[in-house]
Amino acid sequence: ATADDDSFFWRIDGGDWTMENGRTGSGTWYSVDSAQLDSLAAGGHVLDIAYRENGAGLDKFVIQPDGASAPSGHGPAESLLPAAPGGLAATALPSRIDLAWRSVSGTVSYAVKRSTDGGASYATLASGLATTAFADITVANGTTYHYVVTASNATGESAASARVAAPRSLAHLG
Repeated sequence: ATADDDSFFWRIDGGDWTMENGRTGSGTWYSVDSAQLDSLAAGGHVLDIAYRENGAGLDKFVIQPDGASAPSGHGPAESLLPAAPGGLAATALPSRIDLAWRSVSGTVSYAVKRSTDGGASYATLASGLATTAFADITVANGTTYHYVVTASNATGESAASARVAAPRSLAHLG
């Protein structure tokens, strides 16, 4: 982009279009003086934005009173929940059930939840896990366990993974 291309236009409440041109640079806030903004009353308004050239980009548009400080940086990160973990697998061993799943991008931690009633309800077995594996050492012979895993980030917790049942052969082990 150069100062002579990638312009865009904006207007408020169907007013006159205002052209912004020569705005280059990433992470930079620009101040605009406009009669449309000066006479803007409190309340809801419609902001229209139009691009003139292919390649023009606009990330954020902030309207605030005169004298207010410009926002810093690029603004907050997107607030999206992580996807549900995939590939959950359970392996029964003589004294435990090993769980493993695929990592989820943007995840801070994982939680493992277990059900003993066929998946009707789950109790959190472990949370705050930084890895994609967990060993359940609190298992009992003759019980079928169902597991799900969730991923969490600063926004919150994902939906649960697909449910997996521990192999019924656990009753014959250890």
